[in-house]
Amino acid sequence: MTRDLDLPIEIVPCDIVREPDGLAMSSRNVYLTPEQRAAAPVICRSLRAARARWAAGERDADALRRLVSEGIGAEPLAVVDYISLADDESLVEIEGRAERPALLSVVVKFGPTRLLDNIELDERRSGQ
Repeated sequence: MTRDLDLPIEIVPCDIVREPDGLAMSSRNVYLTPEQRAAAPVICRSLRAARARWAAGERDADALRRLVSEGIGAEPLAVVDYISLADDESLVEIEGRAERPALLSVVVKFGPTRLLDNIELDERRSGQ
């Protein structure tokens, strides 16, 4: 968008800051009960499992989304709101094979609290 609108700003991506157990740091984390907080790292584990599968050569978008869905779905306290696998530049949802680097993002609810997380799928970056 900044390119399209010729805005005089630079977007500088950076890694997500995470708790020692992998949960993305967020002001929303304080709303989690102790049980929900203990369960929430399933998000990061599931995203990292998809990144490992990507690194091993998996490029089927549905298979990657399903892997994340099944990983998070194994946690009874977690309810998936959405899972997106999108082109990392255009952010257009990928159908079929992911031929370029991608952004895998999720929103997961623990009770009324919505947690957001994402991970890059790009063999050029090691990421988080």
